Amino acid sequence: MTAPDLGARRARPAARGLTPAGSDPLQTGTLVLSPHFDDAALSIGGALEAGAFPDPVCIYSVFGVSNYTRNRFHAGWRRVTSLRRREEKRYAAALGAICAFAEFQEAALRIGSDFPSLFRCRGNAYPLKPARFDRAMRDIVLEYRPRLLLCALGIGDHWDHLLVYRAVRKMRLGLRLPVLFYEDLPYAERLGPHSVERTVALLGPRFHSITIPIDLDAKCAGLTCYASQLGNDDTHRVRKYAWDLAKRTGAKGPSERLWTSTPAIIAL
Repeated sequence: MTAPDLGARRARPAARGLTPAGSDPLQTGTLVLSPHFDDAALSIGGALEAGAFPDPVCIYSVFGVSNYTRNRFHAGWRRVTSLRRREEKRYAAALGAICAFAEFQEAALRIGSDFPSLFRCRGNAYPLKPARFDRAMRDIVLEYRPRLLLCALGIGDHWDHLLVYRAVRKMRLGLRLPVLFYEDLPYAERLGPHSVERTVALLGPRFHSITIPIDLDAKCAGLTCYASQLGNDDTHRVRKYAWDLAKRTGAKGPSERLWTSTPAIIAL
């Protein structure tokens, strides 16, 4: 499969968008923590395609060992992992971004492939030792030393998403680093924008949102890189939520939404 041509706009510095206050976009970089291989593309692919964040951009897949393809779990996790990493590399290359992978096994490999157990509401055990995972996440951020960090909110209560979110919330106390949290798709679409707002309100009173207009067709073109993961139903959810957000926020067109409690983030 040929990668869609998404890279033309990523080649230039992020002269517009979201930039840490007081920084030069030519000298900044963005680390995107993506729990799984396709999470960043699903959730903030439009903003990535538009060059909304400081270059260079690194998409870091935290649970980089997988046994899952669309609607199925497989015994041959090595083959699945290799396939999914190739797809992620194809997507990042099309954007002009870089990608990296941690060697953590995703939840299905750690606690079994019973789908409901992968979510907090049904699972009965914490799937990783939190302290070990938190240290590893901190080490990743310290290694890359980004000027801007993006992380999933944990909408939908998937264990892997929650682990990444909780680790970042903890490390922010010790790192002077602007952080933006993105709404996890497809779970956010199943809740709807208003319910997502109620969920975020429970996380802390200081959160406020930033809405980013996107080229929805370009975002959906990027999702075709993930042939093993995503189908027409996923693209439909992405399109629907982008327009639902526009209606909810008053934006003029399809949008993505980020959340932050960091005053150092400004919109240009």
